[in-house]
Amino acid sequence: MVLPEGYRLWWFYSSRKAELDLAARSHQVQRAQQKLRQWQEKLRSPRCRQRDPNKVAEAIQNILDYYDVKEYIKVKVIERSQESYRQRGRGRPGPQTEYIKHVRQRLDLEYSLDSAQLTRVRRTDGVFPLVTNDKDLSALAVLQAYKGQP
Repeated sequence: MVLPEGYRLWWFYSSRKAELDLAARSHQVQRAQQKLRQWQEKLRSPRCRQRDPNKVAEAIQNILDYYDVKEYIKVKVIERSQESYRQRGRGRPGPQTEYIKHVRQRLDLEYSLDSAQLTRVRRTDGVFPLVTNDKDLSALAVLQAYKGQP
């Protein structure tokens, strides 16, 4: 294939690079899931003070950006109502005791892997381009010149 600038473009496949690409992506996804699990546990803990969904969404987005997995993991920050009951007055509870219902909004985190996207990306594992301005070199010669670089 010849590019508009006059350079020749060769596409190559390497099974070793495919293994490395898969391992690197799997590691990134696992690390991101571990961080998301930590956030999920933090949000579900009874003493969680996170109330602003925008701040939580920003923290989650930072995790996805850091590990570069935003197209593989779909995340939702959900607000849930949590009910608790408290005795109206002081003293021991009895049959006539009145209780007050308190409703608090709690944040929760749900995430899932997009397996279709992972499958699509896996098809490009191991593929890499080489561009040359030498029109006389064959594909094998371009690859050998690339491999021979210091």
